[in-house]
Amino acid sequence: MSTIHHVIEASPWIAALVMVAGFAVLAKCADIFVESAVSLAYKFRLPKLVVGIVLVSFATTAPELSVSMISAWRGSAEIALGNAVGSVLCNTGLIVGSAALVHAIPKNRQIVLGNGSFMLGSAILVVIASGGGTIGPVWGVILLGGLVGYVLYSVASAKSARAKALAEAV
Repeated sequence: MSTIHHVIEASPWIAALVMVAGFAVLAKCADIFVESAVSLAYKFRLPKLVVGIVLVSFATTAPELSVSMISAWRGSAEIALGNAVGSVLCNTGLIVGSAALVHAIPKNRQIVLGNGSFMLGSAILVVIASGGGTIGPVWGVILLGGLVGYVLYSVASAKSARAKALAEAV
């Protein structure tokens, strides 16, 4: 283990300080990331929602994926499941709730039903998969396949909406 790990493990105060510092750096990086994502949306004339669904969601999930993979490699794979479930609950409640407090979120029934259906479907698959006591490689392939299907659906929906908007403008 590296020296920094020994220092962090030796003192809860240092561990807390490192967490606060890490959070501050993360917050500033998030600000820069959002500006860049919005810029890409404008440059490539993509709906901000699609950029959020595809680019931002993958980038913000990267740290969670790292934690989950390291935990699995260290024999604590149940942390990955807790991380995934907690993330969905946190994203739904904390992120949507907080954003709605700052600025009203426009409703788009098609987006909510389409994307919400995938979210609900993936949650149901995880519940079914965990029914046998463990979630194995076969379920891993199924869940990853669902993610690929979701990304393809999101891109196709965005292209369709853009084509429809262009046709209506003419």
